[in-house]
Amino acid sequence: MRCMFEGISNGIAILKDSVEVLFKHPVFAVPLLAVWVIIAPTVLYFYFFFDADKLGLGQILALLFAVIYFYSLLFTFSAMMLLELIQQHETGRKPELGGALSETLSKDIVGMLVISLLWAVVWFMLTVIQAILSSGKKKRGASRPPPSPQEAARVLSGSAGGFSWLGLGINMIKKLVRMGVYLILPAIAWEDRGAWDAIKRGASVLRSHVAEFMTAYAGSGIAGAIVFLPAVLVFWFESKVHFPDYVWYAVIFYTACAWVFSMYLEQMSMALLFMWHKKWEAAAKKAQEKGLPMPALNEVPKPSLLDDIPDLAG
Repeated sequence: MRCMFEGISNGIAILKDSVEVLFKHPVFAVPLLAVWVIIAPTVLYFYFFFDADKLGLGQILALLFAVIYFYSLLFTFSAMMLLELIQQHETGRKPELGGALSETLSKDIVGMLVISLLWAVVWFMLTVIQAILSSGKKKRGASRPPPSPQEAARVLSGSAGGFSWLGLGINMIKKLVRMGVYLILPAIAWEDRGAWDAIKRGASVLRSHVAEFMTAYAGSGIAGAIVFLPAVLVFWFESKVHFPDYVWYAVIFYTACAWVFSMYLEQMSMALLFMWHKKWEAAAKKAQEKGLPMPALNEVPKPSLLDDIPDLAG
C-alpha cells in the first residue's frame, strides 16, 4: 500500500514538473502545435466534404488505415522531436528545433517508422471495433450540417459526435496505448535502440513503475478535461445565446491550445518517467555494488528540466 501511495505521489510530481517545464520552455510544445495545424484541416475535410458512400468497404478500410498511420507518424514524430529537444537541454545545449529535426530524421527515423506502424495497427483495430459496436446508432450517409465556424469548432473539440460510454471507453484504451508508445520512444531517441529492443525497454520501465504510469495517465486525462471545460461551456450556452462567428474562431483557437497542452502532458510525463527510471537504475547499480538495499524511486533525486544539471549527459 505504501508503495502504491508513493507511486501516486511520484506520478503527480511528474505531471507538476511537466506543466512547469512548458512555461519555461514553450518550444517543447511547438512540434505538437505543428501536428494540430496539419491534422485539423484533414479532420474538417473528412467531416464536411468526404463522401464515403462512393467507396466499397475494402476501400474505406484501406483509407482508414492510411489516415491512421499518417496520424500515428505525426504523433510519433512530434514525440521524437520533443525527446531530442529534451536531450539537447539535458546535455548542456540550448534546445533548438532545427537540431532536433536533424537528429530525428538522421538517427530516429527507422525506429520511429516501425513503432508508428505497430501503433497504427492497434489504433486501426480499436477504431474498427468502435465503428462496429456503434453501427446501430449511426446510419451511413446521414446528413451532415453545412460547414460553418460553429460546426468546425464543434468538430475540432470532439463534440460533434456527442457523448457515449462506448466511445469514452475506446478512447481511454487508445490513450493508454498512446502513452505506452510514448514510454517506448525514449529508448530509441536517448539509447539508440532498435524498435524491438525499445519495446522491451519501455515494457520494463512500465513494469517497474506501474503506479507512476497510471497516475500520469489519469492525471493527464483529468487535466485535459479541465482545460477543455471552457469550450464545453460555450457549447452548452449556444442553445440559449447566439454567438457571432468570431466567438467560434476563438473557440477553435482555444481548442487548439487545449489539445496541444493535453497531448504535451502525455508525451512529457512519459519522457520524465523514463529519465527518472534511468537515474534510478544508476542508483540501484551503485547500491548493489556497495551491498546496500535497493533504493525506491522517490529516494533517487528526480530529474528536472528546470535546472542546469545535465541528467542525460554521458
